Amino acid sequence: MINKLKKFTNTSKLFFGNHYKRFYILMFILVINGFLEGLSLASIPILLVALFKFDKEEYLSSFNVLDFDLSGMNPIIIFGSVVVIIFLIKNLFLFFVICYENFAYFELKKK
Repeated sequence: MINKLKKFTNTSKLFFGNHYKRFYILMFILVINGFLEGLSLASIPILLVALFKFDKEEYLSSFNVLDFDLSGMNPIIIFGSVVVIIFLIKNLFLFFVICYENFAYFELKKK
């Protein structure tokens, strides 16, 4: 296993030269990006459930955040704002990832 890891490290050094650390950082960032993509897609059904709420169902009846009672608030507004915030964070992170990828590729081509 250690030999395979060393072989992978040598292969990444062959392709990326002195910039192989950026390759590892980029791999880690892309894993985080995949997690954020999954989180954003998983938040859509929660919003859809809030949109098609039946009359007698209470989603937030026992949900308190920092002693702030959310049972009286409209669940569509709450879940809608959560979905918007998740997508905003995901897209800002994706913008950072694209900038970092372009910077890394530019440094490789410059070499």
